[in-house]
Order: sequence, then C-alpha cells, then structure tokens
Amino acid sequence: MDSFRSLLNKFNKTITSWKGFNFIAFIVIALKKYILIKTLNKLNLLKINLLVNNKHKKPP
Repeated sequence: MDSFRSLLNKFNKTITSWKGFNFIAFIVIALKKYILIKTLNKLNLLKINLLVNNKHKKPP
C-alpha cells in the first residue's frame, strides 16, 4: 500500500494521467487473459491429438 501511495505522489494527478494508467492496466490484464486462453487452447489441442492418436494405434 505504501509503494502504491508513493507511486501516486510521484506522478501527476490529472484526469489524463489517470486515464493513461487505467488504459495501460486494461491492456496488461487483457494480454494476460489472451495469453492464458491461447496456452489453454494449445494444451487442449495436444490432449485431443494424443487421445485421437492413441485410439488409432493397435494394441500389441
């Protein structure tokens, strides 16, 4: 909390700076979610491919 308060004291407290902070924060949050979703989709595709490949193999 103290570091956040000191960060606020360093920067200008105008509406434009707050809009800029919010804009940057939303971009960071969106990128994190996008990367997470993309990673989960890749993992699910790998699981599906493994399941499909195992079904086509004949048992020894």
